[in-house]
Amino acid sequence: MPGSRKDRQFLHYYCSQGAAEISGFLSTRFWSETVLRQSHHEPAIRQVLVALSSLHLQYTTSDAPASTLAPKDALMQYGKGLQMLRKRLGQPSPEGVRIALISSIMLYCFETALGNSNAAILHLDKGLMLLRSIKDLSKEEDGEAIFDLLARLDVQATLFNDSRVPILTLTTPDERKNGFIDSPELPFASLHDAQKKLGKLQNWFFRFLSENFRSQPVRSVKIPSGLLGERNLLDWHFTAWLQKSQYPIPSTTPDDEAETECGMNILFTQHGPYHMLLKSYFLEERSLSKSEFERSPNPEAREIVLRAEYVIRYLEQKGAKRGTKAPWAQRRTFSSETGVIVVLFFLIFKCADEYVVEKATELLSRTQRQEGLIEAASMMAILNHLNGVRQAKASASAGKTEGFKTLEDWTEHDIISQEGIKMNREGKLIPPTIIRN
Repeated sequence: MPGSRKDRQFLHYYCSQGAAEISGFLSTRFWSETVLRQSHHEPAIRQVLVALSSLHLQYTTSDAPASTLAPKDALMQYGKGLQMLRKRLGQPSPEGVRIALISSIMLYCFETALGNSNAAILHLDKGLMLLRSIKDLSKEEDGEAIFDLLARLDVQATLFNDSRVPILTLTTPDERKNGFIDSPELPFASLHDAQKKLGKLQNWFFRFLSENFRSQPVRSVKIPSGLLGERNLLDWHFTAWLQKSQYPIPSTTPDDEAETECGMNILFTQHGPYHMLLKSYFLEERSLSKSEFERSPNPEAREIVLRAEYVIRYLEQKGAKRGTKAPWAQRRTFSSETGVIVVLFFLIFKCADEYVVEKATELLSRTQRQEGLIEAASMMAILNHLNGVRQAKASASAGKTEGFKTLEDWTEHDIISQEGIKMNREGKLIPPTIIRN
């Protein structure tokens, strides 16, 4: 492998540990194969990969979770990689599109790990707009792996900031009329198949929301008759996905079976909140009822949080077998994709079931992970701030008898009246848009 001795050390770290952790809960071909294969013959990609590996290593070994500074070496390598990319992309070649798309993902991850969300999304959006302009990526080497990851990051960016509309449209007009999930009584062909179909559903959900309800807050919206068909088809698809997920996916070894079960559990946690939102806030007039989040006890929310706990425990046990010293949930690390953090935050904020809130808070408070644009420490800081608002209001209304209210109900006015949500690494509270609706 070309490069200095230190470069080769960072690439060795990436191969032995970094790739799996950056990939997140589910391993993806992009991080385990595509990036490595392309870095062999594209020096610019290799240089950015070295910078990302250096930053990731520093992130996982730093004793200062609030640190905003990347090591000087990583920043120098990153700057060198940017220069090499500009020069390489300025030379027309058949590989130019592939290089640009891969680079947009890697630059997104680097800026995200630094906490520069605006710069990260700018890099991502450039890649997505390029991807949208391409009629067919299937002929590109590693085209499917590149497309699938960009599609998931597109949803992640919209989840982080719901004023942003997904750039990609993953469903065709025909699929939005007739659907795309077949045979709910049969299992998914693979974990990748389940992940891909869930990604299409999430993209469809956000586009349905942005195209029809963008100008109003989503609080028990009455669906116009012309939209009922699409809303009901979306609901059917979320239910069909859940039904297919109940059947075991064929696997070859016990280890594969355990990994697949863990993967399906994390997908289940990411499926549930979307379906609960659809059932809570997009209602037919004749079926207006209590929000799914207001139920207590709430079996669906309890299942989601218990599955999240299962995933965390499974990975802790797996790490223990490899001799990892710190429990998985307590290790400070960065992964590129959405995992459990935003799901736990969402349940704490929206649910009226005290068991769900307490369990989700316990899990979220003991992790130091960052998953894409969402960092656990920032989410806990937001929750602590909002709980302070709730306690102040509860004290002011002492003597009035009322049941347990959701954190959202207690603090909705306070959130809407502010301008943002995230806690940036300078400690400034900017409440995220993901909790407003």
